[in-house]
Amino acid sequence: RMLGIDPLEFRVKNTLRNGDAPPSGHGVLRNVGLQECIEKAQEWIRTKAGSVGPNEGIGIALSLWALHPNPSRVASAATVKIDMDGSVVVLSGVADQGGGQWTLVTQIASEILGVPVHRVSVIAADTEVTPQEQGTGGSQTTYRVGNVVRQAAMDARRKLLRMAAERLDVDEEELEVSE
Repeated sequence: RMLGIDPLEFRVKNTLRNGDAPPSGHGVLRNVGLQECIEKAQEWIRTKAGSVGPNEGIGIALSLWALHPNPSRVASAATVKIDMDGSVVVLSGVADQGGGQWTLVTQIASEILGVPVHRVSVIAADTEVTPQEQGTGGSQTTYRVGNVVRQAAMDARRKLLRMAAERLDVDEEELEVSE
């Protein structure tokens, strides 16, 4: 707005085109189609602009699929805490974008720890208090985040059993975690 440029025109000027290398430098793009898509949207808007009523608008959204190779190191982590009352808190930086990521985290911790789902709380997507997370997207969130939550829950379970075995003066193998 401050530049006085039409928002769609701004995007056309900044689109990647066939033959361009993406910012990551990974490969060369083919059959991008973004510029053509924006131009068709502009055409459609011009034809509909007169039919927009009061308190109505037209919105356009652009998105991308990840243009980078998978990183060699996964940038995800989770913390699982078992509270004194037997409830569980999972800290994860994963954002839930409608794909059920927080439900996934809850279910995995619940299953590993033998705690009902309603006894598991998730503190997520708050970079002030949660562990590192590379982001939700690219069809890899369930695999990546699910595994770090599983590992953290298994670690919490091991610690719980070790502590209980010491206090009860029994072998860890004799103990069972349930509700």
